[in-house]
Amino acid sequence: MNVKTCFNVIVTTSGLPKVKISESLGKRRNYVNTIMTKATVPQTDTFAKIADSCGWDLLARNRTTGEEIVIDPE
Repeated sequence: MNVKTCFNVIVTTSGLPKVKISESLGKRRNYVNTIMTKATVPQTDTFAKIADSCGWDLLARNRTTGEEIVIDPE
């Protein structure tokens, strides 16, 4: 799954209004909607914050060992 699709799944399945997610991050009301509709993707630290506010963890997983590292929001 590419980053854009992953972002859209996280936001959509959270059940939270995009405006509420944007405001919880201290961003303008249309911030999340803009990311979802434009050809942009957030930086990793921003993505981790958005995922956290939607009830998700952003993580890296080693394909060989299966070890996972959660990317904490700042």
